[in-house]
Order: sequence, then structure tokens, then C-alpha cells
Amino acid sequence: MEVKSIDSSPTEEGEVPEHKTINELMQMDMLDEKKQFICSGTITEIPTDVEWRYLSWPTCKSGFDVEGKCRQCKNTIDYPIQRYRIMMTLSDETATANLVLFNKEAEKAVGKPIEKLLDVYEKQTIYVQSQTWGKQVQW
Repeated sequence: MEVKSIDSSPTEEGEVPEHKTINELMQMDMLDEKKQFICSGTITEIPTDVEWRYLSWPTCKSGFDVEGKCRQCKNTIDYPIQRYRIMMTLSDETATANLVLFNKEAEKAVGKPIEKLLDVYEKQTIYVQSQTWGKQVQW
């Protein structure tokens, strides 16, 4: 299931996204990619043994393979950039789910762009966890 952070403003079609619980989302057929929902929960776990960032191609945001080629556009990457990829467990009153927050959504949760954290490498993981643990989020 791909999760995107959205706000509650109307879509381009004028529809307001419906609020769903984690359990309701887990019961849905997620093949209809055009539907948007809002789901709120509390971050209850962030694994410390999983990298919270990745190197990516600057334009398409995709990672790259062992040969240094973008997985999506197949261009060679001379200067990759760092992006957030925070794996976490999110809980609400109905269920618990594992999900990944990518750059834009993760930056909202952490409260800082990744570039600010790269200046102090040793403290990065601790900071990411301390700023997101127990936080109420909406995606």
C-alpha cells in the first residue's frame, strides 16, 4: 500500500478526502489509486537497525542500483542526493500498521530538512526518533 501525506482540502475533483482508521484501510482493496483518504495515528516504533535515509536521483526521487544507475529513468547518477525514508509503526484505536514516510512527509514529522541533519551525522538517528516518537500524524 502506497501512503501519501495529504491534507483535508478538496481534491481537484472537488471531493474532500474521507477519514479512515488504520483497520479500515487494511481491509480495503488498495488497487484504486485515485482515491484519497486521511488517516491519523501515533508513531509507536521506529526501528534503529534500519537506515532512515537513502541516496537518490535528484529529479525522479528514485534510488539507484549497484552500477550507479537510477532504478526508474536508468540515467547514471553523478551526484545523488539524500532523502528521508523513515520506517515506522503507526497505531490508532483500531489497529497497528507498518509504513514508510518518504521525504516530504518525513520532513513534516521530523520538523527539519534532511540537509540540516546531515551536518551532525552521529546524532541523526537519535534526533529523528526523538522528534517523531509518540507524535500524532496524519497522512
